[in-house]
Amino acid sequence: RRALLCHALHVAASFCAEIYSLDPLCPYVLYTHIVTLAGLKRKRELFYLAHQLVQANPKAASSWFAVGCYYYICGRYDVAQ
Repeated sequence: RRALLCHALHVAASFCAEIYSLDPLCPYVLYTHIVTLAGLKRKRELFYLAHQLVQANPKAASSWFAVGCYYYICGRYDVAQ
């Protein structure tokens, strides 16, 4: 999270990817992981993550936050709301 706050998105993404490989649904890093993927415009990875989150827990706010971020970076602002 400190790397994200310093706007070092590539460093934050590498930390998040490392933690994600150990625990894909770790709640402590999940939002940071979503935000770094959106900030780096990694559409495919964000789509895959959002899809996994919605399948795992369709009522969780983090799942729909990931979906909204995906649509936001795709430029579909009306759906991202």
